[in-house]
Amino acid sequence: MNKFGLRLKESRSLWLIFGIAGALIIWLFNQAGSTRKGEPDQDGIFKNDTGCLYCLYKGEIQKDQALSLALQQAGVIPATVFNITENIKEILDLRKILPGEKFFLRTDQQGNMLSFEYVKSPWKKIMLTPGDDEQYRVVEDSIPLTYTLRVKSGEIRENLWNSMVNSSCPPNLIGEYTEVFRYDIDFFTETQNGDQFALLYEEYSHEGKPIRLGRILAAEYHQKQEIHHALFFEDPKGRADYYNLEGKSLKKPLLRSPLNYRRISSTFTHSRYHPILKIYRPHLGVDYAAAAGTPVVASGDGRVIFSGWNGGYGNFVKIDHQNGFVTCYGHLSKIHSNARQGKSVKQGNIIGYVGSTGLSTGPHLDYRIIKNGTYVNPLKIAFPEGKPVAAEYQGEFDSQAVNYIKLMNILLNDQRPQPIVQDRQNDNKRNEEI
Repeated sequence: MNKFGLRLKESRSLWLIFGIAGALIIWLFNQAGSTRKGEPDQDGIFKNDTGCLYCLYKGEIQKDQALSLALQQAGVIPATVFNITENIKEILDLRKILPGEKFFLRTDQQGNMLSFEYVKSPWKKIMLTPGDDEQYRVVEDSIPLTYTLRVKSGEIRENLWNSMVNSSCPPNLIGEYTEVFRYDIDFFTETQNGDQFALLYEEYSHEGKPIRLGRILAAEYHQKQEIHHALFFEDPKGRADYYNLEGKSLKKPLLRSPLNYRRISSTFTHSRYHPILKIYRPHLGVDYAAAAGTPVVASGDGRVIFSGWNGGYGNFVKIDHQNGFVTCYGHLSKIHSNARQGKSVKQGNIIGYVGSTGLSTGPHLDYRIIKNGTYVNPLKIAFPEGKPVAAEYQGEFDSQAVNYIKLMNILLNDQRPQPIVQDRQNDNKRNEEI
């Protein structure tokens, strides 16, 4: 009797435990079902709001990976891969997709696309959806970036690059700044301690994080004897350029130097001791020492009148420009196909690469300029001025130039030495009087 009563109690206890456990499992299952809508099971299968099942494929573009390959590796069927790549290329350049960009694809259980989302950045994505008429709808969804005007300024210590880095200038901003003044200033040879720089530029950001830079709107470089100004202006006809305070373009017919070099190893002279020939003779050009393979560009628009081997000059290119100018490039390691004899070149086109061919003791460019048949010093020549602002837009330019300089002064406030402020105030007064 006692044993039976004990067994009965044990049996009831077990049933009670099983009942509670079963109820708990059912409750948890219902809770999971209510919270897992739109979330995948272990096979990546989802339920949408109507209860229909769909599959989700997602991935991230790897280095040198095409979108089609990324989709295939994610398990997407070939027909759907084709539909995506054929239709999304209306907006997305498939040759310019980048590592780290992500995609999300929803399909039905047969693999037919329901929607495709390509995320280029947190502020830009592209949506692709099929329509009822079997046509695909491609939409770019972008969040506007925050536009800000910023200023930087500083004083030269050692060199421009380090000085601008110390003033928190991004590397690409430094590159743009040197490009703006490349016709008037050789920052490798003409910078001195105590020179000062300032610039007003555009910045685009997302949620407080800088994303990219826009244009430099105004820039200054102060040397002891001269102040250089650069002001961006685009006229109503779409002609855009950088101009000085008088409205003359900074762009000149020829560049000050046709390459990025390390140092000047020989200057223009009528008597130089030749290190190989061991004699004194004229050196009517400038030798720019640079790493072998450094690109050399055409100093200006023109036509190649010689291209090939030229004795002691080694691989040699000669270009005829407008206004009586001819430029020469010697000791090249290789001549670019752009610079074949008889071809036309544009300023900045690569024509060859630094080398040490011919009579040379190390990699460098022998650069020469001929003006009206006479060799001239590339470091001292005064080039013709650039084209001015069209007369009908001169007033508009003057007004914009003064506003840019005033705005730069206001934003810089006390971040720069007082002499620059005073110089700029005087410049502003002169412009206002004009």
